[in-house]
Amino acid sequence: YTNQIVELRNIARTEKIPVAAIITRGLFDSYTLPTETTKQSGFQRYDAIKIIKESLNTFAFLSTNGITSRESFAVKDSPDFYMMGSMGLISVIGCGTALSQKGKKIAVLDGDGAILMHLGLLPFIGNHKPKNLFHLILDNQVYATTQNQPTVSPSTEFDKIALASGYRHAYKASSGEELGSLLATIKNHDGPV
Repeated sequence: YTNQIVELRNIARTEKIPVAAIITRGLFDSYTLPTETTKQSGFQRYDAIKIIKESLNTFAFLSTNGITSRESFAVKDSPDFYMMGSMGLISVIGCGTALSQKGKKIAVLDGDGAILMHLGLLPFIGNHKPKNLFHLILDNQVYATTQNQPTVSPSTEFDKIALASGYRHAYKASSGEELGSLLATIKNHDGPV
């Protein structure tokens, strides 16, 4: 197949025409998809979103693209802003919303895969320091919307990155009970959290 692919590439380049390669079953090694769970537990994203929306019920919610937005809508349409495109940009949209709506608490539901795409936005948010911004990263170690391909989040400490970027507070929770307690404690903190 390699020689045929190279030949197709050369035809496409020299003749400036589109080409297609049909790959037969069995050419690639098999791959087992990881399951969708958060770090160190069986705590599911949907359950986390439900706890967050119940605990922060006076907040405005903005959610990242894909499954996170769909599950946020399924839990409760509050009304929310659902980013159905522009993966990785909900954090900066949330920052702008928080800066322009200073009297309203803003909760951003983000994913590990999405924030990893634009990790440089954390220092931007930390620099602007919106006091009413709560940035929640739902870390399940996969790109859930596209069949659970693994992210590099197992080696990424988002809380430490947030603090180093200028966030006022950063916390971790790995169970529903821990998340509920944490949100009850921090919902009146100044952000960015």
